[in-house]
Amino acid sequence: MLTSKAPYTAVLGGSKVSDRLEAISALIENGRADNVLLTGLIGLVFLRAAGILKKPLPSDAEKYVGKAQMLLSEFKSKFVLPEDVAVEKDGERREISVAEIDSGEKVLDIGEQTIRKYSKIIKSSGTIFMSGPPGVFEKKGFEKGTDELLLASASSLGTTIISGGHLSAALERLGVKEWIDHVSTAGGALVMFLAGKRLPLIEALSRSAKRIKGL
Repeated sequence: MLTSKAPYTAVLGGSKVSDRLEAISALIENGRADNVLLTGLIGLVFLRAAGILKKPLPSDAEKYVGKAQMLLSEFKSKFVLPEDVAVEKDGERREISVAEIDSGEKVLDIGEQTIRKYSKIIKSSGTIFMSGPPGVFEKKGFEKGTDELLLASASSLGTTIISGGHLSAALERLGVKEWIDHVSTAGGALVMFLAGKRLPLIEALSRSAKRIKGL
């Protein structure tokens, strides 16, 4: 049985912005996120919401900036945003500050400075939940953010929960899967469950169990 303890740190990445926004709201409201470390596309949305990223994001991401601004306004102290990122330049990894991101550049990973900052917070946390890779870890040269944050989680003394098929595969590749307290291929559903939200399937199974018990 997993034992959760504060401080709670959620590390959220990947490309499913709408799911991540819902998860952030639920985690904070239910006291399950003292620190929210953002990476991936959701990290860019919040950088834009904070006014750090000046140039608009693609329309399918830009439409979430308003919601991110609301969350930042209400829970600013909870959020930790990337300070640098990695992009591809002439076929190589190049790290730049978030202020240098050009609207035409594709961000493929978080940078070294952000990795160090996030790893320090992870290692000092009582409970760590990570869902969604920080970068395009399948692309050679851009797996560093994903690998380093997973290794920080694996070496942490806190309770660790890793969610999603991509991160599960990365743990297998790194050979540290057994160092994580709980690994699930479920992504968004596990986030909502940990945040205290009711899930239709779990509710249905509970009702069925009660009926069977009453026979």
